[in-house]
Amino acid sequence: MSSPENIAAEIKRYCSSHADAGDTLDGITWWLVQQRFQDTRAEIEAAAESLVQQGVLSRREMAGGSVLYCCRSVKS
Repeated sequence: MSSPENIAAEIKRYCSSHADAGDTLDGITWWLVQQRFQDTRAEIEAAAESLVQQGVLSRREMAGGSVLYCCRSVKS
């Protein structure tokens, strides 16, 4: 669970990128969740790319630009 201080820091970060933003509590909750989703997605992408470099995953670009990560046989 996030502390009020951590949430406040995330709101400040959002405001620094969206200086004219204004919203209801429900709206703030929605874009805060979206911001966390984007942060988490970027972290997962970095981890997946690291595993590609290590040979644990393979990376295949699909039609339309999507990327498919596939497990490779890992020998211990």
